[in-house]
Amino acid sequence: MIENRSSLSFWERQTYFEGVDLLIVGAGIVGLNAARAAQQLKPHWKILVVDRGRILPYGASTRNAGFACFGSMTELLDDLKNTSEKEVFDLVQKRWEGLQKLRAVLGDDNLGYEELGGYELFTPQEEEIWKDCLDKMDGFNQH
Repeated sequence: MIENRSSLSFWERQTYFEGVDLLIVGAGIVGLNAARAAQQLKPHWKILVVDRGRILPYGASTRNAGFACFGSMTELLDDLKNTSEKEVFDLVQKRWEGLQKLRAVLGDDNLGYEELGGYELFTPQEEEIWKDCLDKMDGFNQH
């Protein structure tokens, strides 16, 4: 993290921070994909991507690859408490379509993508939630 811009050399300030047309905050999968799309639309633009991580992005993209998750059973069941079934499963569909686009652009090998299914862990204290998930699993899989 750059605490004081004056600690940068003239060349660093000029190269990285002068004349920026678009600043993207976050160097995870969303930020980098946004930068890529912007570069395709405006190839002459100077695009700067910043992240709070020092060497690697700090968010979910480098921690758990959350971009490839459509929502766990418990997450979706919780969403259904406040949102219609149509809206919840429309969002799952959008996540699926987004993943397919990302795979087509970057390739499975570059992503390290493997289709391994999904898992959710429950503690003994979460037995009721686990039973609810089991009861609704076939319906969720139909969607």
